[in-house]
Amino acid sequence: MLHLPRLRAQRATAATGLTHAIAPAAAACALERALLAALGQRRPHLLNHLVDQAGPQAFAQALAALDARQMMDALCLLADAPRAAVCAHLPPSARRRWPTAQAPRPRGWRGLLHRAFI
Repeated sequence: MLHLPRLRAQRATAATGLTHAIAPAAAACALERALLAALGQRRPHLLNHLVDQAGPQAFAQALAALDARQMMDALCLLADAPRAAVCAHLPPSARRRWPTAQAPRPRGWRGLLHRAFI
């Protein structure tokens, strides 16, 4: 049975369609939530620990559920050996999203202003 505050929060999110940028989806697994928490706090040692605990295949599946920029951030924060193990298990659909994370940035003061508000 759902508690009333939790049910209200779910209805509010469904009604507005807005969620926090780093918040996981409602059906996200615990590993994905932990991955997003470690990524949000910029804790590489915690990301490496999650790879050790869950295994590279499960970590790669949780990573594939994120958007391209979050996936690249997480991979950049991992140590070399865990990163190689996770990359070996990433599905091809997740690997195809990498170029979208490296889109060119606009130059000049307008580009800086645009980046400040993203």
